[in-house]
Amino acid sequence: MIRLKFDDGSERIFDTALLTVGRSQSCMLSIDHPMVSRRHFLLEFIDGGWFIIDEGSSAGTVLEGQKLGIKKALPISSGQKIILDDFSITFFWDGLKPKEEHTMVMARKLMEGYFIATDATIKNAPSLFENNETDTVPKQQPNSKKERKFSQISQSMAIILDGIFLVLFLVTIGAMSFWLINR
Repeated sequence: MIRLKFDDGSERIFDTALLTVGRSQSCMLSIDHPMVSRRHFLLEFIDGGWFIIDEGSSAGTVLEGQKLGIKKALPISSGQKIILDDFSITFFWDGLKPKEEHTMVMARKLMEGYFIATDATIKNAPSLFENNETDTVPKQQPNSKKERKFSQISQSMAIILDGIFLVLFLVTIGAMSFWLINR
């Protein structure tokens, strides 16, 4: 489980392997602040550790004085401060592995380009595969050239799919409007 502590003393606890943070209500942690982007950053549990990834926020994300590169994963440790404009969030981790992810969460991450698709990740997905042997899987470093390329391709695919769905939605609305007017 992870615990996020805000400057005002309030805390939020999460037991998930992926936590989206931003101003949007669709984020798991929604922060109503003018300098927080709709999807500001995410925290992800990868290969036994937590990583923070800036989602392309306009104001940027700073971890212990180091500004994060856009879409670059940096390891985060318990007690480190995430600074967003004029406030900070302190990250705490109890050292335990988060509860297993649902396959839909993994599919969404794959579409968004944040899922690092390695043999280790696939073998660590017990909801997809039975009899997984995780001790024989070598640890993989995130952000290798291959993984960055995969991320770029996945992001492009997600943008194209979003466009296709938008066009289909607009065509459907247009057809329904035409039908309603002419019936």
